[in-house]
Amino acid sequence: MREGYSPIWLEFGLFTTGCEMNSSKITASRTLITPGYLCPPDLANKAFSSCLNNRNYLIDNIQNIEYYLRMVDKESLMSRLGVVTVSLCKMLALQHVGERIAPVAEIAKDLSCGAGTVKTALALLEDAEVIRLRSRGHLGTYIEMIDYAGLWDLSGEKLFSIAMPLPYSRRYEALATGLQHSFREQGIPLSVSFQRGATFRFQAVREGRSDLALVSGLAADHEQGQGFKSIHDFGPETYVGSHGIIRRREIALDSPDIRLGVDSLSIDQIAMTRLAFPGIDEKHYVECSYTQVLKALEAGHIDATVWNLDEIGETLPSSVESVEVDSFKNTRNTHAVLVCSESDNRVSVAIHDAIASDTVTKVASEVLSGERLPEY
Repeated sequence: MREGYSPIWLEFGLFTTGCEMNSSKITASRTLITPGYLCPPDLANKAFSSCLNNRNYLIDNIQNIEYYLRMVDKESLMSRLGVVTVSLCKMLALQHVGERIAPVAEIAKDLSCGAGTVKTALALLEDAEVIRLRSRGHLGTYIEMIDYAGLWDLSGEKLFSIAMPLPYSRRYEALATGLQHSFREQGIPLSVSFQRGATFRFQAVREGRSDLALVSGLAADHEQGQGFKSIHDFGPETYVGSHGIIRRREIALDSPDIRLGVDSLSIDQIAMTRLAFPGIDEKHYVECSYTQVLKALEAGHIDATVWNLDEIGETLPSSVESVEVDSFKNTRNTHAVLVCSESDNRVSVAIHDAIASDTVTKVASEVLSGERLPEY
């Protein structure tokens, strides 16, 4: 992106103690007004000062509010050109170099603006050096260069977020570290959150709290067509090395009264428990957090459970043993897969490149081997 060019960001602090603001009953701690247009810093400062001089205070004798602005729709605070420019950034981020962009008239129709506004917005993006276009006459206009990181900045996008399993496994730490490095190379800020259970991670994507979720291939297949789609499979033994059964030594696995520890938030554990114990009625399932199974086994609350064999090492108490299960080897439970909402339109080319980059696997391998410390 051209040096010195940036979107105008206007932030106004809203400080409250939970009280309601005027008749609209809006309670907030901060509002962010998205960019209005692109300009050099000196003009941005002038625009900011102008906005401050003309802001609308609503002082209704409400205590504990230092100051606040009238809450209005973000787009009403942007010039029409700014709205179109931001929309174009997001549209172009989904395209590759060498592809033809949609005709100006078509873009104008989609964005409900004039063709002149679209042309001016494209010229602004070229001047900012985040894209370079070339007209080929009746064949249309093609992309010669894209600065995806620049488009991300100018689009007003903030952090891209991925919901991952709790980092109790070195493999999860390795993938989180690899993804952070790869996104950094692409110039896209990444936020990684850790949540127990694929069910919660799918829910985070469904509710828009995370853009992507890292789950096993087994869980991804289970939710395919239910509002989610897989966008990248890291391959076998990237999620776990293998799953197996851990049990109390005195318990026979074919006992009809066996008590099976199951975490209801784990799609994988439920599916593999059914696979390993097909004849056991689910009334014998005992709710047990995946991270607490060893304590539950040692205390005698459960008799057996499906668990990640990677993490056993020397941690098993003497009263507990692990058992490999051949039927697990034919499932996709060891694959790490990233999923997003079927309707998601934020997974741009740069995001796909960051996910599929060799940096992810290289850095993850270094973490697994101990050459690099995890960082996430």
